[in-house]
Amino acid sequence: MTRRSRDEDDKENAKYANGYACAIVGERLFNTVITCLSASGVAISSLSTDLFILGHVECTEIPAWRQLDLSKLKHLELDLLYPYVPYGLRERTSMAAFLHNAQSCIQKKLGNMVHNLIDKCYSMVETLSLGDSIDRDLEIVWPTRAATYELPALREFDQAMESHPRLLHDWLLRMKNLRSFMIWGGLAEKRPVSWRHVLDAIRDHPNVSGPDPKGLRFRFPGDTDYEGVVCKDSSIASPREVPNTEYSLYPLEAHLYGEIEYSHNVALRKELGDYGHGDEDSDE
Repeated sequence: MTRRSRDEDDKENAKYANGYACAIVGERLFNTVITCLSASGVAISSLSTDLFILGHVECTEIPAWRQLDLSKLKHLELDLLYPYVPYGLRERTSMAAFLHNAQSCIQKKLGNMVHNLIDKCYSMVETLSLGDSIDRDLEIVWPTRAATYELPALREFDQAMESHPRLLHDWLLRMKNLRSFMIWGGLAEKRPVSWRHVLDAIRDHPNVSGPDPKGLRFRFPGDTDYEGVVCKDSSIASPREVPNTEYSLYPLEAHLYGEIEYSHNVALRKELGDYGHGDEDSDE
């Protein structure tokens, strides 16, 4: 293995220091913006953030948070970037243990920040876009809480943060008017079989299998990289694939349309890494 030069380490460390400084400013800027919005009394219709952040922000502890009015917010876009921590600092310095221990706490705080913002606008928000961290060793995760309310106006949801599929399943079913759901991020649990819970939510969604379905555009990452409109009304749905073709999407679509039970869908289970070795996500 080639040993990294000191110059390379120095450049990466300098880049991290710059990102860290930006994150300090970013968190202060976020607090200032929230305070100013609250003081203005203006109910904005769109909010977009794209900033480095360290996970120190506690929305509910911002003095003006309670007075902040996001009840008219229709478009929410959050890109929360955590500074990339160089390998040398992560693995070969006294900071390694600290960074490792702090990771889960930071992830939870960042997830809570997203939840707190959605809590303020859930009844009116129509489009929701959640952007992932650029540091692949510390992904931002949403959701981190159980679903507790409906999002009746939400029509478009782009999920580029990491997901907890079991929690996401329940949130998706509370987005009853959802027309587009795009997954760009990965899994917090690192177990592809857990995606099964999200696929179940798409199958059971009112706009897919309800009494008056409107169709739901769905993007799913993986070997097949699926994207299409799912709906029991064939005049709305994307054209279906036929079985037994190479790299076929048929096993996935058969699940989304409730045609093959998961326990009998061998091809889909194989793609999700479920080989029936007592995995708790498998059917009994």
